[in-house]
Amino acid sequence: ILELARSASQRVGIHVEVDVGMCRGGMQPDEAVRMVQMALRAPCLELRGVMCHFSSAGTSAETTCHEHAVFAKALQSMGPLPATCCVHAAATAAAIHDCHSRHDMVRIGLGWSGHVPGSRGRGHASSLIPAIRWRTELTHTHEIEAGSSVGYGRKWITPQATKIGIVPVGYADGVPPHAGLTADHQGARVAVYSPRSGMEQPIGTAPIVGAVSMDQMAIDLGSLPCGIDPSIGWTIDLVTPTVDGPTSLIGFAAACDVTPHQFLAGIGPRVRRMVVSPPIVQSSSPQAAAV
Repeated sequence: ILELARSASQRVGIHVEVDVGMCRGGMQPDEAVRMVQMALRAPCLELRGVMCHFSSAGTSAETTCHEHAVFAKALQSMGPLPATCCVHAAATAAAIHDCHSRHDMVRIGLGWSGHVPGSRGRGHASSLIPAIRWRTELTHTHEIEAGSSVGYGRKWITPQATKIGIVPVGYADGVPPHAGLTADHQGARVAVYSPRSGMEQPIGTAPIVGAVSMDQMAIDLGSLPCGIDPSIGWTIDLVTPTVDGPTSLIGFAAACDVTPHQFLAGIGPRVRRMVVSPPIVQSSSPQAAAV
């Protein structure tokens, strides 16, 4: 680091990570203390931050408390830090559950989507506003007989005659391969909207059935309430901006056996992104407003 910094034309800013149990990066606490002390002495370096990353903030209060204690001890050993040095430890889960871990800055993480990750977040989700909706529409429907299989590998066989709908998104777009109902997997559900009932309140949910294809998947429309007969063009939401339930971000990801982070990161470039409402938090700072 010193060699790189000396070759630069200006001081190089660094953040020093204390490994408190994640074992993914950073340094052991004693090493981090020595690194901070070296950075404070080196004229070519500027210590801009000291940080850690909790391994289980969304699931274990005990582990997070222990890891934060390791971080706090390292901070104490470092001595006084410059006023320009930012101490940061928490992402969304720790920021919500463990206020002492917020320090100078919070790395917002999944909170930008309006959700708190992990089992500890279920009682706190209402403090955030869900902000993600994945909307598409039916492109094809057809009736099938009882005993018919749907999709590659015959992974789902309908126990009765039903109506199948085709939705034009698949695993190439970020729908996890395990999203469909099969003989040994419950699968995920999508929200179905009738043109007559409006686009905010679904008339029901339908399961994804069989294997998800590259750019399309099947849903069982026969599972909707009696008398409802969806047709081409009806709106389908894979994910709705709701706190919980099968079509919330948390619920849909769990039904696909992935974390919400994995699900969001996997949404492909073919899926058009749209901002449909202004930021809720306004700021007089041009820099903050741009973010």
